[in-house]
Amino acid sequence: MRYAAIERFDALTLEDQVRLLSKQLNALTYQRREDYKMLENGLKKYVRKNAAEITDAQIREELDQLRADVNQLRETNSPSKERLTVQWLSQSIAEIRSELAELQGSFGGGSKDAQFRNQLLEDLSTLRADFGTAKLELESLRSRQEKTEVLVRELQEEAVQSADDIRRSLNMRHEKGYG
Repeated sequence: MRYAAIERFDALTLEDQVRLLSKQLNALTYQRREDYKMLENGLKKYVRKNAAEITDAQIREELDQLRADVNQLRETNSPSKERLTVQWLSQSIAEIRSELAELQGSFGGGSKDAQFRNQLLEDLSTLRADFGTAKLELESLRSRQEKTEVLVRELQEEAVQSADDIRRSLNMRHEKGYG
């Protein structure tokens, strides 16, 4: 069954293959965007529901998880996924900043609170650096994606030109055969 699908794909013209692959890429991109929206909404609901119960250990754990997510995202190479992930991360970081500000406002003075705030500021600084690095990587991926898109357009144009040349050649042979 899989071979039949491959044979059907191979039977398509290059232009149709590119069009089909573009549609599949758009569908996958859309699905990834929806997945990120669901994750973001889930995180928002969780933070709202548990804002009063969140402790500094839980915040550190979530920051560590975000760091791990950023590192994992660096290892992938999908430009669309990277762009969407960076958007999601920037929104998440903004939300975490506001949550941290609320938590800092609710905590009174004291050395333990000061240590906690200092740790949060360090974690936030690290996240900013990670985000900046991810942003630079995203720009690099965008550049590569643009180059790939130019190459795909050139290939499409060459395919159309080749098809036109073949048609002209067949027409000329046909005319010579009857002429």
